[in-house]
Amino acid sequence: MSAASLSEFLSQIVQGRISSVRSCTAFLAKVGRFFVDPPIGPQVVKFYSAFHSWGFNAYDLEELSVARIRKGLRKCVVPALPLDRLGVEGVPSDDMWSRDIKMGKHLLPVYADLLYRLQHNALFLGYRFKHRDESQAQCHHGCGVLETAPHLFWYCTTALQVWSMWLPAFQVFFETKLEWESILFFKLKPTPVAKK
Repeated sequence: MSAASLSEFLSQIVQGRISSVRSCTAFLAKVGRFFVDPPIGPQVVKFYSAFHSWGFNAYDLEELSVARIRKGLRKCVVPALPLDRLGVEGVPSDDMWSRDIKMGKHLLPVYADLLYRLQHNALFLGYRFKHRDESQAQCHHGCGVLETAPHLFWYCTTALQVWSMWLPAFQVFFETKLEWESILFFKLKPTPVAKK
């Protein structure tokens, strides 16, 4: 079909620019590529595609859920911590780390970071620098004792003054006695009143 014959046919139905030879030529140029006969025989591929599928423990990525990921993870033994520097005897419970992760969502980020570093003995306190001559390894509050985490946070005279004001107020809410180890590893049992 030519542009002239299309224009003649359209002029019988509709009048205006749409039936002009010029607009019919432009239309046929745009639409003409759809009516080309398909080539027969081998031809060069014009389009390339690839498909990647990720799997986790025999499940496709689309089928994964949090529960399936947790079941597929390898169960590791909780490593023993060197707790002698923290002044704690025994080992924390195995569920302490998962409980701390859950509790960390509700804490201020600074407090969560401090608690994590304290539990893992990762605070830079004076006892870490006692091998240096120019460093201050003793307690900064004038106690004359090597600065360790238990001393600084629990046994120091300044810490005792702070805790003496707050411990009686907090003890009402817990059946277990508030001590260094119970606060450090959150080994606390709340009273029925505190659960409400």
